[in-house]
Amino acid sequence: MSVLSACCLFGTEERRKERDKRDLEKILYVMEYKGFEKGIRQIYMMMPDLFGETLAMSRIRRLLRKKGIRTKVRRTRQAKRGMACFMDRNRKPNLLKRKFRLHRPNEVRLTDVTYLSYGKGREKKRAYGSSCIDPVTGKLLVFHISGNNDLELALGTLEKLSAYPAVEGALFHSDQGILYFADEFQKKISDMGMVQSMSKKGNCWDNAPQESFFGHFKDECDYKDCGTLEELQAMVDGYAWYYNHERHQWDRNRMTPVQYEEYLLSLDEEDFARYMATEQEKYDRMKEKAQELAVARAKDLEV
Repeated sequence: MSVLSACCLFGTEERRKERDKRDLEKILYVMEYKGFEKGIRQIYMMMPDLFGETLAMSRIRRLLRKKGIRTKVRRTRQAKRGMACFMDRNRKPNLLKRKFRLHRPNEVRLTDVTYLSYGKGREKKRAYGSSCIDPVTGKLLVFHISGNNDLELALGTLEKLSAYPAVEGALFHSDQGILYFADEFQKKISDMGMVQSMSKKGNCWDNAPQESFFGHFKDECDYKDCGTLEELQAMVDGYAWYYNHERHQWDRNRMTPVQYEEYLLSLDEEDFARYMATEQEKYDRMKEKAQELAVARAKDLEV
């Protein structure tokens, strides 16, 4: 390289550095303008107002990064991105599709968690109840109580549920609670021979029978006077026996869940086919009504 070329290259590098320095000073001025925090996009949009020129967002990012400066506004967080990837990876489709009773006994399991406030005055506490039912028979299989709404609560529910084995390939349906996304929980479901299904996000109707059970329990069981977690679990266990063996359900031939399960299991193939045809008609009417309500809501909202 000739001396002239070297001098030109050196001059170009010096001009580039000087330009970067001037642009960075402008960027920092915009960032500090009136003391309000600004993100990259806001800096880009305010630059013409304050300096009569535009800098590319890529250039703004590069100069700030070179100086080790990061904006605080709307910055994508690594943890947030990681959680989104985790949720996408472990989210399951809605395989049940509200066909709660279009199955045989032990072909579907529903689960959910509810909070339970108990105790009096300053001794008031909060517990969490994780329940699992068979929506075909209405039978309560598990109602596990814990002081914490954590993975141990969900795994404890599955441990108790193992005493009530489902058929191979049974659907295990829940909402999109974070507990049901855990790798350990999903592996346990698979090891138990079940296939996981999840409600659509924010749609409680996709798990309606389980939600309905919690409503009945809170209406009928005076658990709030319990003083300890052990007392609460004992009361829940007593209600579970009553619910399954003594409490009749109007829409299940006025039978208890245990009686209704015995009734369904006693049907021969022909009788069960007739039963399923009746349930299919009910399901079709429900879907038709839901569609009508959706259309009516859309009209009200002028969609």
